[in-house]
Amino acid sequence: MKNISAFAILILLISVSIHQTIAVEITQRIVSVFKQGGNKIYQYQVDLHNPSSDTYAGMSFYLVPSKYVLKYWNIVVIQREEMDADVPNSLVFVLPDYASTLKPNETFSFGFTASNDPNIKVRGRTILA
Repeated sequence: MKNISAFAILILLISVSIHQTIAVEITQRIVSVFKQGGNKIYQYQVDLHNPSSDTYAGMSFYLVPSKYVLKYWNIVVIQREEMDADVPNSLVFVLPDYASTLKPNETFSFGFTASNDPNIKVRGRTILA
């Protein structure tokens, strides 16, 4: 396992209704990387906090260095572009169970946890997409 200081722009897309989507856009430092079968795999544990309603949504996901879709805890993770060195270009998360609590232009707190750094904090805000 090694630490890297790459930055990733993540887009959290949450389906609010058939005709409406709210996105949460964040920038985050990758905190954990390890190899399995010759591939680098990025592992995250994420807690999404909505301060206005004091609700949390926990998510866990693994990111492999290729176009990939992973279903885990009813969350779909899609890496839309290929890896460029150690920086993932774009991710999309779909959280249907959490969509009803989100509002446009709302600020959220994100806590990213890895075994080597248990308290990485980043922030994002919702945008109407």
